[in-house]
Amino acid sequence: MLVIKINSPKSVYNKISRILGLIPTSELIDWEYEIVDNSVRKVFEILNNKIVLLNDIGIKNEDVTIWLYYEYEGQCNIEFSANDLLQLSKLNINLCISCWQ
Repeated sequence: MLVIKINSPKSVYNKISRILGLIPTSELIDWEYEIVDNSVRKVFEILNNKIVLLNDIGIKNEDVTIWLYYEYEGQCNIEFSANDLLQLSKLNINLCISCWQ
């Protein structure tokens, strides 16, 4: 599961939704949106050119994280293409990976 998480006050959740054009899948702790197809490219499509707008409402780049949750059995292998990593680095946000059996 791939999730965009934005750590911000709940008072700006509606502004985040308007900027990104998305309805969050969770608002319990952070503003969160689950990427259905687990595509790193989709994350870039959503956030590209929007980080500056998020900065304008007080959200810093370090407040935006991409989480990859990966449940596995046996060996855990995760691969990213060089292009996907390049696109993520252009966003200047963190990628967090959580794996468990």
